[in-house]
Amino acid sequence: MLANGQALISLITDSSYETRFSSPINVFQNEKWRSAFGLLKANLFFILRERTDGTQEPMQLLIIEDCLIELGDDNVTGMPHSFWLKFKTTGRSILLAADSLRSLEKWISILTVTPIDYINVTKQSLQEQLTSRMNELQTNETEKSK
Repeated sequence: MLANGQALISLITDSSYETRFSSPINVFQNEKWRSAFGLLKANLFFILRERTDGTQEPMQLLIIEDCLIELGDDNVTGMPHSFWLKFKTTGRSILLAADSLRSLEKWISILTVTPIDYINVTKQSLQEQLTSRMNELQTNETEKSK
């Protein structure tokens, strides 16, 4: 799927896509650290220049699929709370750093949940909601027919 900038911007602000996590983040790009803002929706990881109202295009869009997370050595990376996002299929690696230890813990825990697991949990939740709603309707119909 190809998406233009406006389509990406609309995904950032689309409330039907739950924001799984967002916080300030640092990105190692062109041999230097850059301050940014990370936003994870479903398995789409938007890296924005700053916290946005939805009007700016992302610096990067990463599809969190077939990847692993590895803690960085702060002495080597030069930034505390650093971690690598490594894509197995492409061999590409992105070096990131959270703004705090708590944020690092959250990024690691949320990024290590595989997208298929997330999809299955979401599907199960929706199925439970549907079953509950159908039971309510059935109960209401039974009471009306009495």
